[in-house]
Amino acid sequence: MTGRVDVLSPGIGVSIQDTGRMGSRHLGVPVSGALDRGLLEAANALLGNPADAAGLEVRWSGPRIAAHNTPVRFAIAGAMQAKEWDSNTLAPMGLVKAWQSGVMVPGQIWQFSLVETGIAYIAFSGAITVTPQVGSRSSYPRA
Repeated sequence: MTGRVDVLSPGIGVSIQDTGRMGSRHLGVPVSGALDRGLLEAANALLGNPADAAGLEVRWSGPRIAAHNTPVRFAIAGAMQAKEWDSNTLAPMGLVKAWQSGVMVPGQIWQFSLVETGIAYIAFSGAITVTPQVGSRSSYPRA
């Protein structure tokens, strides 16, 4: 299940990361990429994505996300969880814990928690499709 998601609140310390930019350091471009490549690869594996697919890296608090108009499957790797809220009643409905996958459908809002320790990753079925820059989808704010 792939589709578009709407980020309702970005969280704190959240960025798009993949496995990085290899082979461009001679141009002054750092590798960047996921801080914990193994966790990113694990989140992608839960969905059957390629290991180097882009996902959300969460350093502090997770985002609040809703499916746009079709169901979207997601997975969490790291010490974090997600709670599902009904967008009409604002009642809590479901919970997806670390090392699990879940499905967000339109009409639901998913709030990803604080990262309990270290770093966590959220992957989406089909990956995050942003235009690669210098061979990577990783965010690098300093550049």
